[in-house]
Amino acid sequence: MPIHSKNNGRESRSLLTRMEHPRNAYSRIAGLEKKRDRWKEPVPQVSGLNASWDGLTEVPDIGARPPWRVPFACSLVAWSLSADVAGSAVINVKRALAATPGTFTSICGGSANKPTLTSQAYAESLNLPGWETHLEAGDWLLFDLESVSTMHRITLALDLRRDV
Repeated sequence: MPIHSKNNGRESRSLLTRMEHPRNAYSRIAGLEKKRDRWKEPVPQVSGLNASWDGLTEVPDIGARPPWRVPFACSLVAWSLSADVAGSAVINVKRALAATPGTFTSICGGSANKPTLTSQAYAESLNLPGWETHLEAGDWLLFDLESVSTMHRITLALDLRRDV
């Protein structure tokens, strides 16, 4: 029910009632204060992680980017690979456990599952069959450009869903 008030003889109406107003942390029901409902489950947080290779005016050198430390427990949910022009590229994603930071092994599950461009400028995978998708806090990720032709700039983006 709208709140009615009179200002100098003029009646004004509010579209929001006191209980509907978003600033109210409490609502009054039958004379009792009741806290506003809060989220019962945390909302999953998705973060992005990018690795880029830029050869400026030439094809970039093959090889690995410096390793990246995973700051929280998470799951890989998707990858996308983009380039400035159509061409071919293959990237291997490797992981080292927090306990053995220098020993990297592929988490892609075989050469058919690696992020790959084949005569195209964009590719993505929203499901990761064969991948080891769970990462622990403290793990290390390494992105290794195994092959490339034609393109000058390549970016691999990983979507990570934080474990709660």
